Amino acid sequence: EQIAGNDTIEFKGFLGNNIVKFFDYTFASVGVKPNELKQFDYKMVEVTQGAHANYYPGNSPLHLRVYYDTSNRQILRAAAVGKEGADKRIDVLSMAMMNQLTVDELTEFEVAYAPPYSHPKDLIN
Repeated sequence: EQIAGNDTIEFKGFLGNNIVKFFDYTFASVGVKPNELKQFDYKMVEVTQGAHANYYPGNSPLHLRVYYDTSNRQILRAAAVGKEGADKRIDVLSMAMMNQLTVDELTEFEVAYAPPYSHPKDLIN
């Protein structure tokens, strides 16, 4: 069964999503392998922010790296590390990659906000 209820949808391939828990930390990534980035003229942006609102108890850092093609600004790879929230950000970036969104279009993406879960302006924006 598919949510769409349509069995004629064509499979477009994999993006290579990965996730692993190592003690308290989650490591997640999606996209081309790091050694494949040299095929592209790319730029890497790195952001670190608390996994949720700073004033909410138990906040911990979440690190995100996004690699994008400078010719079309589409995301090539993303990686996240943190005690919480890495899975959510990689899932969002995976969907953005599937739909060939640019890093510029991420600024308009709306994520669910409540202090225990994220910031009003999330890492991916």
